[in-house]
Amino acid sequence: MMDMMDYYRQQPFSQSPYLQQIPGGYDGAILPGVQGAFPGGPGFSNQLERLERRVNRLDRRVDRLEKQMNQLDRRLRRVERQLGY
Repeated sequence: MMDMMDYYRQQPFSQSPYLQQIPGGYDGAILPGVQGAFPGGPGFSNQLERLERRVNRLDRRVDRLEKQMNQLDRRLRRVERQLGY
């Protein structure tokens, strides 16, 4: 299964049909002379990697929280059985 970041890597942002309609073409920068984390700019791939790592960390955290929730749910059911509910 393809994750969201792979989807965005498949088609470079500069090849978007919307950007091809811009008069004079699209040179990879949103504003002329401005550098930063823009598609085609110097920091773009680093920003994508940072976001991917953050998403992965959040996924692991969600997994841990789900595991804790399941443990608490089992514990609650066990206590309810002992009390006769």
